[in-house]
Amino acid sequence: EAETIAKELRDQYDFATEVVKDPTKAQIQAKIEEYRRKTYAADAQLLIFFTGHGEYLESTREGFFVPKEARRDDASQDSYLSYLRLQRWIETLPCRHILLAIDACYSGTFSDDIALKGEPGKRPGQSDWRDQFIQNSLQYRSRIFMASGGKVRTPDQSAFAAQFLTALRSFGGDDRLINITELWSYVQRAKPDPCL
Repeated sequence: EAETIAKELRDQYDFATEVVKDPTKAQIQAKIEEYRRKTYAADAQLLIFFTGHGEYLESTREGFFVPKEARRDDASQDSYLSYLRLQRWIETLPCRHILLAIDACYSGTFSDDIALKGEPGKRPGQSDWRDQFIQNSLQYRSRIFMASGGKVRTPDQSAFAAQFLTALRSFGGDDRLINITELWSYVQRAKPDPCL
């Protein structure tokens, strides 16, 4: 699924993409540190898409991404990647515009305050609105997170990834610009209910 999404982004949107298959916890941290050392243009956009397994610890209300080498039923969660830690890593990256998508069980537990926001945006009719929209959107630092589900197990065959791919293939309609509200309008159709 991640490779298909990466191919779509590369082939149809001319994005530079990289797929890290079955990473260990150390490889995930090393890759994020690599992103931290990069220099980004002011209008750069970074998509980080995690797909795999997740866990949730009810006693501490903490969610985890389960990397490749994680121990099954790890009571101390030392081999898991805490979503709280991941949140700090992503928040401190020097890229101004980041979309983090997590397609894993309990991925909604990345955020303590998940709120679904609004309806897909309506577009103005001016001929130059597209450039103005992009310029206005990119002037602010942004961190957007979406997850394939809340505090629930998600299926291996991901409806979240399928809807993400469908959104990319829509090209945002006639204007060929897909923004977060349009992406979300597709992704929110997946079951279980995703979170934004």
